[in-house]
Amino acid sequence: MTRTLVLISILSFPDLMTSTSSYNEAFANQVSRLVIEKYNKLPKTGKPNVNESQWTLLSGICLEENGQLSVVALATGTKCLGVTSYSRHGDVLHDSHAEGGKGRGDPTYSMSCSDKIAKWNAVGWEGTLLSMLVTAPIFMSSISVGGGIAFSQDALQRALLTRVSHLIVPPPPALLKADVVFPAGKRSVKREMKRLGRPICSAHPVGASIIWCNATYRPLEISIEGIKQGVSRKRHNMNNATSTLLVSSYKLLLQFIQLSRREECVNLPYTKVKLLASEYQERMNHCKEALGKWLEVPEEFRQFAVKDMNEKL
Repeated sequence: MTRTLVLISILSFPDLMTSTSSYNEAFANQVSRLVIEKYNKLPKTGKPNVNESQWTLLSGICLEENGQLSVVALATGTKCLGVTSYSRHGDVLHDSHAEGGKGRGDPTYSMSCSDKIAKWNAVGWEGTLLSMLVTAPIFMSSISVGGGIAFSQDALQRALLTRVSHLIVPPPPALLKADVVFPAGKRSVKREMKRLGRPICSAHPVGASIIWCNATYRPLEISIEGIKQGVSRKRHNMNNATSTLLVSSYKLLLQFIQLSRREECVNLPYTKVKLLASEYQERMNHCKEALGKWLEVPEEFRQFAVKDMNEKL
């Protein structure tokens, strides 16, 4: 799934599942355009500068409700942190929609995009903590791969569905191809550089990641190396309350405790709080067996805890 615009759609709940017969290429193109339009409306901060040969990847989630489509979340980025940049406090985002690629960089514990999507298709897209707040797992009705690039439908089916098909409870998501091209994507940027007579080998991914969701509180955040843009690593270590992303493990744990009002989770290590989601953990264990070896973040990076449930987000 590298070098393509990946659009994840459509958010579905088991009792609201729509017939997959309505999902076709035209539908995939519609979803792609909606996500790109939303991206274009966001501020320039964190976006690649095409004039400087920068590019990025874009993904988005749409909700279909009463026949209407709306973008509820999107993200950009190509980076995942190496082990040497991990934090024992859960206040650094390890994976920013990382793109799989070849190279001899700093080792990481992040799985490939296809492995993670296969996992979500099998156990639910809500994640461990949110699974304890919703009444049923959240699944996708369709997954659209954009960018106008040819790919093997069989390979995509095998990567995202076949390996975990025996674990998928609702109808599997329709896998669609969109012809809409993301202007800030790698292929588009290289094409523009070639048109301008510039060496295409100079194209490089932008270092920032955009994280947006349809929320009232801090709907937009920009990440650089796992922390908020504009905050130095030294300042982050001194005052992580104001520099930590809301999607970091620590902030997600804090939000879970505040929403659920589960005081017994205060001072409980993150890894033990996740074990409370017994049904989700059981599905996850079956998924790991199906996918084979699954990289786990070492325990030393999962022992942080929330000490005050009234702490400011």
